Amino acid sequence: VALLSRRFSRGLAQQIRPKSDRLLARALALLGLALPLASTVLHSDSLGGMLMWASVALMVQILVYCVCRRRIPDLDAGITAGRMAHAVLLARLALCLGAINAACVS
Repeated sequence: VALLSRRFSRGLAQQIRPKSDRLLARALALLGLALPLASTVLHSDSLGGMLMWASVALMVQILVYCVCRRRIPDLDAGITAGRMAHAVLLARLALCLGAINAACVS
């Protein structure tokens, strides 16, 4: 029973971990986008200004992703394969630059 339990838990961990890495990267990237958007909503006087800063925040996040993919060619494959370092790097960069972008908006 213990042997079957270990095999089941290892198999389950191998199935869950790549998904959790991708979820971590996506969740923190969305948070990196949400910070400047919240700051934009808070500090904008008009809808046009809010949409302009929201598009700037989106462009910064896309630029971060493109630069990371260029500097680390196997970034997507690493995240899909369950390499936590790839997911954490992308998530940290997206979150940090989102916070800097939010500070610039205010």
